[in-house]
Amino acid sequence: MKKSIIFGMLFAVIMSFCLTGCKDSVNPPEILEAFFAKGVTEQDFFSDAQNKKITTLNLNDSEIQLVFHIRENDKHLRQIYISPYKDFSIYTYWKDLDFDNETNEFWSSYCKPNFAGMDPFYREQYIMNNGTIYLKVFDEDGNASTVYKITGITAHE
Repeated sequence: MKKSIIFGMLFAVIMSFCLTGCKDSVNPPEILEAFFAKGVTEQDFFSDAQNKKITTLNLNDSEIQLVFHIRENDKHLRQIYISPYKDFSIYTYWKDLDFDNETNEFWSSYCKPNFAGMDPFYREQYIMNNGTIYLKVFDEDGNASTVYKITGITAHE
């Protein structure tokens, strides 16, 4: 009888460790840095991407790039959202991205906001003087980064 109780308690302890210790830890992506730029190439990330940074956005310019430095421990970044509102009530996004990287931290500038192609109502929401554009990213499991602020933005048509 005592052996049954001891084995039962041991089994319960082992199961509780398995059920709590075997869960994957949630590692949401982290935005380390982000800004808008023009003319950034892959080689610039190792030299002068910061020198191509812009804070004045002409919303009719199709060459504007969103440059970002991300840490994504699971290496599966899938969506990027930018918004003129911190609640993301209006936003521009890129989805179904395939950033399966060999490293968990990387730079990219492949996302170009198409402000000129937006519905005029939504494009007008981005017009600002010394304002903030908010950015967040999601991994393939739906884990969201904290909101990153790109400040000092002046945007006009």
